[in-house]
Amino acid sequence: TTYRFYLLITLLVKISTYFLLNHSFCLIDPNTPSKCCFNFYKTAIPMNFIAKYEKTRSDCPNAGVVFTTKRGISLCLKPRVQWVKRAMDYIDLQIVENNSTSASV
Repeated sequence: TTYRFYLLITLLVKISTYFLLNHSFCLIDPNTPSKCCFNFYKTAIPMNFIAKYEKTRSDCPNAGVVFTTKRGISLCLKPRVQWVKRAMDYIDLQIVENNSTSASV
């Protein structure tokens, strides 16, 4: 009977852990990026090489921005660096211009 009790407790702990972890992952907004940055690329990238960017989640240990190049390469960058800010503004402007051009056609 002690063995059965131990098995029952172990099973309950595993099931509880599963549901807790599953529930906590569901709380993450599906529209937020899934990446966190731990190493940062330091060299400036020409703005016309960048296809898009996304900010890392607020629960990541380091604030970061993930730039994706037109060739599909993802790079982590520090969002407070001046050229990174300018590149983000440039991409935002490109998106606005593309949306206004396609809306007027």
